Amino acid sequence: ALVRLGIDTYYKRYTEVRPRQVATEEQELRWDPTRFRSPVLQRLFTEAQRTARLRVPVLMLGESGTGKTTLAGWIRAVSLFRKQELDRGWPAVACGQYTAEMMRAELFGYKKGAFTGALRDQDGLLKHADGDTVFLDEIGDVSRDMQRLLLKAIEEGRFQPLGTSEYETSRFR
Repeated sequence: ALVRLGIDTYYKRYTEVRPRQVATEEQELRWDPTRFRSPVLQRLFTEAQRTARLRVPVLMLGESGTGKTTLAGWIRAVSLFRKQELDRGWPAVACGQYTAEMMRAELFGYKKGAFTGALRDQDGLLKHADGDTVFLDEIGDVSRDMQRLLLKAIEEGRFQPLGTSEYETSRFR
């Protein structure tokens, strides 16, 4: 039987759902599985297909410029855990651009008055990613304390926005 992967659809969907803050149009790498000739890339593609079907945390390791952002966008694009309304700006953050407290506010959100300038309640990226995927680029740049809070949120699916003792929940990947 003839099997068609619809590569044009993959590319079209990827360009619609790539992370908003991580890569620009000029920086994006092309993810075209039909061009993979090396066994390593073919195995990577097979793993990416398998991973896309699972609601599990995914850790991608590799040097800068190896295509982790492209791979994350592709996994999200073909995943069942994707909300189409987030395609134009799915929750993604370049972790190195934030201090620990700014990162906490960005991920977990905050309540009005939690800090100077918090003039209204603000949902964080984890809440925004409910039912979808959040992409944390260069997670190693985040402080150890913030990594602990993030691991707890991943394990439990709940977190505390700044300025409250109440927990919020989110089913993000």
